[in-house]
Amino acid sequence: MKRRDFLKLVGVSGAASLPSVLTAEPQTPSPGKWSLSPNKLTAAETADLELRYENGSYALPAGSYHRVLIEPVSVKTFFHCPPSTDLKVAQYKTSLPNIKLEPKRVNGVGFREVKIVFPEGLNAGGSFALKIGNKQPDGSVKALINPTQVQNLTFETYTCLAGRANKNPWKSSEGKEMDWAKMGWISSLPHFDINGGRASKLRLFAPSLIQVDKPFSLKISVIDDFDNKACPSYQNDVVLEELENLSALPDRVKFRYSDDCSKTIEGLKVRKPGIYRVKASLSGSSKYFESNPIVVREKVENPIYWGNIHNHCQYSECWGTDLDTFYSFARDISGMDFVALSDHRGQKPVKGRYVSRLLRWRTGNADSLKAWKDTIYKAEKYNNPGKFVTLFGYEWSSMDSGHYNIYVPEAKLEDMDKYFTKRYTDYGFNIREMLKDTEALFIPHGHADRLPFYNLVHTKNATGKELTPAVEVYSDWGGMYFPYKQFDKDSQFGAARNSDTESYLWAIDKGYKLAAIGDSDSHTGLPGRRTVGSCAPNHDHPQGLTAAITSDYTRRGIMNAYHNRHVYGTTGERIFLEVRAEDAFMGDELRTDESFDINVQVSGTDLIDKIYLYRGLEKIGEKSPQNQRDVSCVFENLQPSEDERPYAVAVIQKDGSRVFGTPVWVRKKSVPELTVVKNGDTALLCNEGNCDAEKINIMYSGFEHPFALPALEGYECGMKESAAMIWTQRWNDFKTMFHYRWHGEPIEGRIRIIGAEDYNVDFNRDFIFRKNRYSDDGKGNITFETGKMVIPSHSQGFDIMIKSRTDRKCQAVLELNRKVRTYMGPKKIVSKEVVVPLNGITQNRFNSYEISKISSDEKIPIDNKKGFYAVDPSMRITEVNESNNLYYLQ
Repeated sequence: MKRRDFLKLVGVSGAASLPSVLTAEPQTPSPGKWSLSPNKLTAAETADLELRYENGSYALPAGSYHRVLIEPVSVKTFFHCPPSTDLKVAQYKTSLPNIKLEPKRVNGVGFREVKIVFPEGLNAGGSFALKIGNKQPDGSVKALINPTQVQNLTFETYTCLAGRANKNPWKSSEGKEMDWAKMGWISSLPHFDINGGRASKLRLFAPSLIQVDKPFSLKISVIDDFDNKACPSYQNDVVLEELENLSALPDRVKFRYSDDCSKTIEGLKVRKPGIYRVKASLSGSSKYFESNPIVVREKVENPIYWGNIHNHCQYSECWGTDLDTFYSFARDISGMDFVALSDHRGQKPVKGRYVSRLLRWRTGNADSLKAWKDTIYKAEKYNNPGKFVTLFGYEWSSMDSGHYNIYVPEAKLEDMDKYFTKRYTDYGFNIREMLKDTEALFIPHGHADRLPFYNLVHTKNATGKELTPAVEVYSDWGGMYFPYKQFDKDSQFGAARNSDTESYLWAIDKGYKLAAIGDSDSHTGLPGRRTVGSCAPNHDHPQGLTAAITSDYTRRGIMNAYHNRHVYGTTGERIFLEVRAEDAFMGDELRTDESFDINVQVSGTDLIDKIYLYRGLEKIGEKSPQNQRDVSCVFENLQPSEDERPYAVAVIQKDGSRVFGTPVWVRKKSVPELTVVKNGDTALLCNEGNCDAEKINIMYSGFEHPFALPALEGYECGMKESAAMIWTQRWNDFKTMFHYRWHGEPIEGRIRIIGAEDYNVDFNRDFIFRKNRYSDDGKGNITFETGKMVIPSHSQGFDIMIKSRTDRKCQAVLELNRKVRTYMGPKKIVSKEVVVPLNGITQNRFNSYEISKISSDEKIPIDNKKGFYAVDPSMRITEVNESNNLYYLQ
């Protein structure tokens, strides 16, 4: 598509930035004027910081107040950057009025709400200052400026008049708050900037894997101590150290103001295989900085590209200057190969709907449709296949299913209905059903906390690729790759935050086929920073990175690397990892009957401390290299099993940095694969595997079968409706995921699971957060009591993975303390009791017989009667596919 056609498509002309100030013309004067002194701040410096207010021409009545949401412009320390909480009222221009401060605790996204009450009112022209920062031993308050650069920040502000003063132009009744943004008073708010510090460090970026004599580029960025772009812009030389076998590397590079702290050296070549690192220093400094390790081989088919795709900027409840800053920072300062912006959007963007908590206070522009236009436009503007790739995305936040990020290779305004719901939904089944007809990725965000894995479903998109092939195992929340308490959650790179957090290793051990990726969720609008902390207290770890292994450096190529699970994650450093099990790489499947080895090559940015090998949740191998950054090792003589098992490698550096390997999934090659197919009027038992099967039981019935029933589709009740929702997912021939949600006033009930061999219960987030009660006797009897619903779009409930027996009827019986409306799919039932069949047995009337043996590729006629044929109903025989042993002959 030509660029001018694209601009017409998204509804803009020219190349100017889309967001514009849409501030309403003030109908009345603002009550007063706010300012922040100083309003030009430098990241990580100490300052006397005052929020100042001067009242206007109208007095505020006694009991009036301002409510200000103070952004974390000051922090207590630079480790995790907890926001400062000390405040002190001070005199400004006039005598100090009587003021009462009512501060609340710091919000999870960083601001601290403070109510400034005037018990005796505030005179016209009255003033005061509020010192913000950390209390000092002498009683003063000084600010430690947040080490995150941002432009045009302000504070969300409201004013409430306790009564009507004489000649009050606002006509505000008692208790009604005035929103300064809606009133058009943005110019009277305290707008300020935080600039990066002086040049003190370098970042050097080179490809992680290149071919001998193939040209490549080296990117150099100049930063401060906290990975901000240096300010003022660096204007001096960068000195490069000579490196053997590397040609075309200059001994120094001149940075000019116009380079904006970033420069690229093109046309470099390495003449011999090996592992290289380029060193450079700022002019006049003896301190050198290194590039990531560069692994050079005679032949490279699939290079490695680095990026992260879960990032936020101004169109969420976040900082971030604008989208030009976002993309240029990712490309030029953080040296990323690909990136995506995934701001929060719960439903289809429309004109007039707010998209951001903070943006309308900064610019007046918070229209969700204009924001999405800008998102599309800027992603297209910066996308440059082969050089820098951008994806289109957004974050869908759900209490029930967890948070997911949705990415598509192409985005047009007229196609929004393909990947946005028209109204907010809290249920993943609605989103998945919609995305099945697209090329989307649908990736869970782990939060280093409870991820509702039981809501995950293996679903194919329109191209036949896995919709959810990966999960974030690390972000600036910390990590959930390892089990709880394996690492300190308060350490630099964090860990699982709660004891009930199911780890990634637990998930792959349970059979979830997911790649491991490192990502961000940063609220700074600055992708790729490695700072321990930001502008939001929960986002207090360095951003993660994902290595995408692909020969196709385009949008679809990067997305296909995710779809194919050819990815792995890190805690932010570009650490090279290669894992091979025979001819299979990370994300692949290995089928072998012989013992096998796993070969590992690691090249780190620091000394390698540990290399772990996991088989699911079980650690089966460990290496402890001594003073090495480049390590090759082998885990030998591993034995395949009949069941597929995941083998994953994790790496820990001496500096704490981590690498999260995606598994190779291994099982025996020689296993049968039994299916039933129709041949005319006859049913044939087929063995499509490469191993004989013996003593195959065939069970026949004209009207019932012992396997799991088809999925019961989900149906969402109305927001004002009191109702229950039940839906199921068929995992295989004998496992069903049963979902129950209640939406309404508190209710008590019991669920009896009858005819199950085993079951596991998990509760949704609202059930847990509301501290509802439940008990489980382990014998299939679960009692529960829900609390009152607080948010109309949410519900409370649980998910149960049920393994049915194949020799008796299996069902879930729900018994409640009163009659309620229950949706089983679109079917509505009003009753105190609901019975949900889980397998096809009704009366246990079967004919069965045994086939002694079926060879590989053999086909045996079994019958020609109309009805159900169940092959190996006891699941005694391990097969390639455990979900295709049921056939209905019509």
